[in-house]
Amino acid sequence: MRQSYIDVTRSSLRLPANTAWPPVDQEITPNTPLIEGFGATIGQSFWRCSWIRVLGSGATAAERRQALNELLTIKSLQIYRSAYDDQTRAVTDSELLAAQKGDTRLFLKDYRVNCAPDNTRH
Repeated sequence: MRQSYIDVTRSSLRLPANTAWPPVDQEITPNTPLIEGFGATIGQSFWRCSWIRVLGSGATAAERRQALNELLTIKSLQIYRSAYDDQTRAVTDSELLAAQKGDTRLFLKDYRVNCAPDNTRH
C-alpha cells in the first residue's frame, strides 16, 4: 500500500498558483516505522516554503498579502503546535510579526537556510 504526505495535507492546505505538490519520494508501507505527524510535518513544511517563496519572488502586492495570510495560519497547524520546539515557534512568531510590518527579510533568510532552491526537498 502506498501512502503519501500529500494525502495528509493537500485536502486542507492551498498552495500558491502554479505550485504543485512534489512527487512522493518515499514508499510508506504498513510496517514502516513513523512517528505521529510525520506526513503532516513534511507536507506542511512544503506548504510553508511554497508561501515564503512567494514573498520573495517579485509577486504582486495582492499575491504577497495572500502569502502572508496563508502563513499566518501556521499557528493552527500540527507543525507549529507539535513539531516545532519553543525556539522554532519563537522564530516563526518573529518572522510573522516582521512580515506583518512589511519586513520579509527574516522569512527570506529562513527560506535560504531551510527550503531547498527548487522547493521540493526539505
